[in-house]
Amino acid sequence: MSAVVMLAGLLILVQGILDVLGIVLVPAPGFVLPFLPIVGVVSIISGLIIIYAGALIARGKTFNGARLAVLFAIVGAAGGGGFIIGSILGLIGGVMKFRVEE
Repeated sequence: MSAVVMLAGLLILVQGILDVLGIVLVPAPGFVLPFLPIVGVVSIISGLIIIYAGALIARGKTFNGARLAVLFAIVGAAGGGGFIIGSILGLIGGVMKFRVEE
């Protein structure tokens, strides 16, 4: 499950880099375009934290890793969510690890 979380972080990271560079693959709403670089930076930070959360899950610290993955998958959704699939994978991976712990 840590690989799924890391893949989600990678997708969100790539989406953030594209946002910062101004490359828009899917047309964004008009009110978002002026803030695209800021949203991109937030997505980059979220992607890096989600990758770190995947590493935490891989090392056995599943509770903290799952919590970070879910939180920043939601935050990363603001910038496109890693082509939407990234946020979905981050949420699934984080929630699955919560369920395993209980």
